[in-house]
Amino acid sequence: MTTYSFNYSVLDDPAAAGATVAFGINSLGQIVGYYLGGDAKNHGFLYSSGTYSSIDDPAISEFTVATGINDSGQIAPALVPAQQAGQSLRARWIVRL
Repeated sequence: MTTYSFNYSVLDDPAAAGATVAFGINSLGQIVGYYLGGDAKNHGFLYSSGTYSSIDDPAISEFTVATGINDSGQIAPALVPAQQAGQSLRARWIVRL
């Protein structure tokens, strides 16, 4: 039987009033995802070097989710259905913080 050892950390965005959910990590250890804020809206986040940064798409007031990050620091969004975004499926933003 093979034994594996892992290190893990609990992510808890300080702005979160509910869950913090991670969706992507790059080789630099930068993590992206979303958290449920006190305003009952989903806010994207970047966790890098011990610091959380919020990411909000100004075109969608209630739903911003970061789904991936590459080693250049480019962040990919979730696709938002037309009925939520008021238009066709969108993946408009790529952020580099």
